[in-house]
Amino acid sequence: MAAITAKEFSSLYGLSLPIVYRLCSVEGFPAVRFGRTIRIITDDLDTWMKEHTGQDVLGEAAG
Repeated sequence: MAAITAKEFSSLYGLSLPIVYRLCSVEGFPAVRFGRTIRIITDDLDTWMKEHTGQDVLGEAAG
């Protein structure tokens, strides 16, 4: 199982760290916490992203 840090994810996907931390708290997002440390499971990330394409997973859409 391959995993990356929140900072690495932020850099790879061009997202701010606060947004990455919010994503990590979304139910079903492929991340694990070890105390204050977060690791994002890259093996499951592509599947999660495909399943949520077009969705506002953070609930920020105006409407």
